[in-house]
Amino acid sequence: LCVRVGVFCPFRDFFLSGFSRNCSALVTLCLFLGIPAVAFITWLISRIMGSKSSNKYLGFTFACLWFIGLVCAGILAVSIARNFDTRARDKQEYTITQPGAGKMIVRVPDSKVQVYGRGHWFKMDGILNMTDDSLFLNNVKLQITKSTDSVFHISAFKYSNGSDEGVALRNVKEISYGINQQDSTIWLDRGFSLQRGTKFRNQSVAVTIQVPVGKRIVITRSVNRSLNYFHFNTGRN
Repeated sequence: LCVRVGVFCPFRDFFLSGFSRNCSALVTLCLFLGIPAVAFITWLISRIMGSKSSNKYLGFTFACLWFIGLVCAGILAVSIARNFDTRARDKQEYTITQPGAGKMIVRVPDSKVQVYGRGHWFKMDGILNMTDDSLFLNNVKLQITKSTDSVFHISAFKYSNGSDEGVALRNVKEISYGINQQDSTIWLDRGFSLQRGTKFRNQSVAVTIQVPVGKRIVITRSVNRSLNYFHFNTGRN
């Protein structure tokens, strides 16, 4: 249980806001997940010691505490869902030099994500990397569409949810995603980071490359390996 609490504490800085939500999360963790573990250990010890008598009051206490944890889990889920009620987006246009020979190559750098703070302590490869100071998300997708003229265009929509429109727009503005160009090669960022104090609210980036008729684009395998889009549906249903 102590290990679970230790792992949970850094997570809450990026996912939970407010004293009540933090308390509900802690109670949920201790009661809903911890009580079954304590009950199992108690039962196992009694079996090892050969005790045949069962304490009904102890079992009733465990059941009541677990039910309280279940109620707290439900309250926590509803309160967190309210943080995703509103979705906002912001469009970013990129200025590029038209590639020679009518061919564009799109790549993602193989270098590892820059480490902020003292180093990585949690990692879900292809989804997120967490350090003491930041949460790095690979929540980026690439879309290829037909250009309306004779040149390539690159733009991106940045998305985020929030409890209201103002919060959602503020979260969008804090997303920093860039591209770099070297001759005919476009280098896309592996993702973007959320600094401590910015909560995870479904932040994502959708990059769109418009390709003119008669010209070519090459998407390297590094794009497929590095960019991973995911979205948490928080609809009323």
